[in-house]
Amino acid sequence: MTRRRLAIAFGALIFLVLDVSLGTLRRVVVDWNLDRVARNAGIRDDEFRVSHPFYHHDFTPKYDGTTFWGPIQYTFHTNSLGFRDVSTREVPLRTEQFRFLLIGDSFTEGLGVDYESTFAGILAKKYAAAGAEILDAGVVSYSPAIYWKKVEFLLERRGLQFNAVVLLLDLSDIQDEAWSYRINEEGNVIDAPEIRPSLLARWNRNSLTWRATAKAVRLLYPHPL
Repeated sequence: MTRRRLAIAFGALIFLVLDVSLGTLRRVVVDWNLDRVARNAGIRDDEFRVSHPFYHHDFTPKYDGTTFWGPIQYTFHTNSLGFRDVSTREVPLRTEQFRFLLIGDSFTEGLGVDYESTFAGILAKKYAAAGAEILDAGVVSYSPAIYWKKVEFLLERRGLQFNAVVLLLDLSDIQDEAWSYRINEEGNVIDAPEIRPSLLARWNRNSLTWRATAKAVRLLYPHPL
């Protein structure tokens, strides 16, 4: 009986090691391929995606160029406020027009498409005929803390006038808010301290068995209550 238990324990250990090793190898290969695609696409985000001392990150004003989302190349322009726009136009801080400020994350920014094809660009074109202006303050990986601090900055430090704010929350905002950002003692948004994952979390991340089981459950129960 003792030998049988030892054999079972040893077999389970070998299975666990193989499971995690193969899962880790798979993740490394996937990450390498993603990095290779990004490099081959010639991503130049550093030219216009910049850090911000008050609300973490933003765009460089009056950028005129192209960028990539994976293999997709598209045009990218920012106006004088550093908002994505149809051109590098000068935007006055005050205006007689009714002005909407849109703010959100990657969907509001419009990853992967020209500005004219984003919902912000479509709305801007539609409402221009009615005398209203749409400003797109959305940037990838924004969260509620950044929404708050950016709008506060635009109002109190830049003196930007707008009549209404349209906030477009995303499911990923919950994770970004919990894991990625913190507000420091000075009231500015900074990176959250890195959390060392537990042994179970590391296994979840690298285990082929866990991934296969989770995928099977999602297929069997696609709409859990």
